[in-house]
Amino acid sequence: MNKLRILILVIFTFFCWGCGDGSDPVDPTDWLFTGPIAFEPNISEGLTMDIQMEVFADNEERSVLIDTGSIYYFLGSEDNSQDLPCPSPEHYTYGGGIAFFCPEEMLLEVKDIQGSYETLLPEKIKMGRSYFIEWPGPPYAIIGLSANLIGKNKEDMLPVIRQLQPDYLSFSFPDGLLNPGFFQFDRLEADDAGIQRIPLVSPDTLDYGYTAKPARIEYYDDEQQVVAAIINTGDGVYIETEGTSERIADDLVSFFDTGTTLPIVIIDGDISLLSDRVPESMILPEDDAPLYDEIVAVFEDEYGFEFRLRSGNVSVWQPENPWARVLTKPPVPDGAKLLVYILGLNFIGQYNFQFDFSDGKATHVTFVKR
Repeated sequence: MNKLRILILVIFTFFCWGCGDGSDPVDPTDWLFTGPIAFEPNISEGLTMDIQMEVFADNEERSVLIDTGSIYYFLGSEDNSQDLPCPSPEHYTYGGGIAFFCPEEMLLEVKDIQGSYETLLPEKIKMGRSYFIEWPGPPYAIIGLSANLIGKNKEDMLPVIRQLQPDYLSFSFPDGLLNPGFFQFDRLEADDAGIQRIPLVSPDTLDYGYTAKPARIEYYDDEQQVVAAIINTGDGVYIETEGTSERIADDLVSFFDTGTTLPIVIIDGDISLLSDRVPESMILPEDDAPLYDEIVAVFEDEYGFEFRLRSGNVSVWQPENPWARVLTKPPVPDGAKLLVYILGLNFIGQYNFQFDFSDGKATHVTFVKR
């Protein structure tokens, strides 16, 4: 069926080129497959760690991580072999490891919710033949679906989103986070998918990403009392507890990342996500800081109305988990310019959500309760 669709599109293109009306050829990205693409959670020790899709590559089915926190498509071998088809592989650093890769091109065929393989574009996309080190895999493959690259691109590579040029990217969890769902380069199916769109902002020193500016981050205890809040003001970012207020940074953004699974991760935004120093940017709360039961990230929508994005109960993450503690001043570097709260899958996966694009740039995100 895919071959038939491509043949029809090719015939149509040749026909249009021969019409003689002087118009430009049809952009092949107009043929982007926008139907639902199946994904499943990859669960470890009873907790959701990531979401995976199936692709058809090298005449076989492969599992691939779906990551809105990275930008490239890297495909390793099933056994993560170091045998790559070029003499001098490049490398790309993730928070959880490094991908060494040789740039190539291939068709990207993905499994839809009916179990059929569909070709996203009728033309090959740029990707990397890879092997991974310090990687939590298998699977040894990842498709980065982040956007808004403002940093320097890798030679002979392009972000997947830049190649696909979608109008929308949405994720749906119809039966909850621990069960199969789907994503699509189309709008959410919910009737209210357009309400309270949150404007995205420049990723600044991060160099790419779906980033928005929260008004505040609130930490709640098990009695639903606020124990601390990170406040974004006109003259900086403050951490407020009962009776105290300390300035900790110049600015604050949130980064929406299906490739991160902890409730909330804090990084020093002065370090580019494209650099080899990503692990150095992590800011770990103090060991004796209080645990929290829930986080609420408060944003203003495009009309200035408040929108409260809730994590739900994160107590499952708390035992011996340093990330589930309230941020205090000491771990934050002196003179920090930008703090980044990474809202991972176990946070944003509480909702169905959608990114809107215009002229190749992601402009808004919308979260819809299930």
